[in-house]
Amino acid sequence: LSNVTNIDVDNPSDTFTVGNGSGTDDARLVIGVDGGLDANGNTVRAYTHIQDAGGTDPIDLVLMSDGTIAVDIFGPESHGINGEQGGSLPIDPLASHLDSDILHVTGDATLAGLLSVDLNGYEPFPFAFYDVLYAEGTIDDSDLDIEGVHLFRVVDNPVGPGQILQVAVPEPASIAIWSLLALALTGFAWRKMRS
Repeated sequence: LSNVTNIDVDNPSDTFTVGNGSGTDDARLVIGVDGGLDANGNTVRAYTHIQDAGGTDPIDLVLMSDGTIAVDIFGPESHGINGEQGGSLPIDPLASHLDSDILHVTGDATLAGLLSVDLNGYEPFPFAFYDVLYAEGTIDDSDLDIEGVHLFRVVDNPVGPGQILQVAVPEPASIAIWSLLALALTGFAWRKMRS
């Protein structure tokens, strides 16, 4: 499912599900108009809104283990360069000037599949956190996998209700430091086991 701005859900469970959990049929939801351009030929933020067809009930999102949500990052405008401040800056996750696609859910989001992030050749600033999913309820990311970036986190929306799923790429030096630390701990555990 792609190139959709609004998904109107009209079912008794008030839930929109991506995938079926069987592991055999992969389902893919591409956020907004993938790679959309404005009148000047600039890439614009794609937006997909999952809402109640009647307009009154919150709609939950369930991403099953065989489902994928695909988003793009294409520029420097993020929620914050400093990873410690990125979630608390008073920025609306739906602001049109941010350079990442966004999925907006009016209920809760339960994520057990894959979030696929395409950087489109752009190299983000280290620890620049981008808002890619905004739920007016809560986000459960305990079984989420990601590809295309190395970090993700859930933060409370600083300007209203709900939570935001943010993704980032750490600086290369941090990756090297964490890799060396992991090697050192592995070596220490091996030596401890031998003695």
